[in-house]
Amino acid sequence: MDRSETRLEISQFCRQLILSQNSVRLCDLEATPKQEEFLHRVFKEELEHRERLRKAHLFQRAAFPVRKTLEAYEWNAIRLPSTLQPDELTSCQFVRDKKNLVLYGPVGTGNYAKPEIMPSDPAAMKQYVRSRVA
Repeated sequence: MDRSETRLEISQFCRQLILSQNSVRLCDLEATPKQEEFLHRVFKEELEHRERLRKAHLFQRAAFPVRKTLEAYEWNAIRLPSTLQPDELTSCQFVRDKKNLVLYGPVGTGNYAKPEIMPSDPAAMKQYVRSRVA
């Protein structure tokens, strides 16, 4: 890239960064080609950084639901009744059996998240959704 192209891009970067055109003028008067390339790289990386931050901020503001699973759930933190096994809970067998399920326990054991992650296989998911809609 020759110096005129570099200066043109620096000028565009200045507009995007909301800077005056003084940087371009100084490049014309005093900067070496190496210095112009450095300034070009700095402005370009700054714009890319701002774009990454903007996208991350928008993604966070969108508040997409987070898919939760029981992969890392620590079953030893809770006590299940002797009649209920963890696999019965995750397969939603209680729904097919038309039984109620009451979740309680100490703070931090995930009682609030359990209903969101109950169905772990597609067939159980359909049954679970039908039961919640009906």
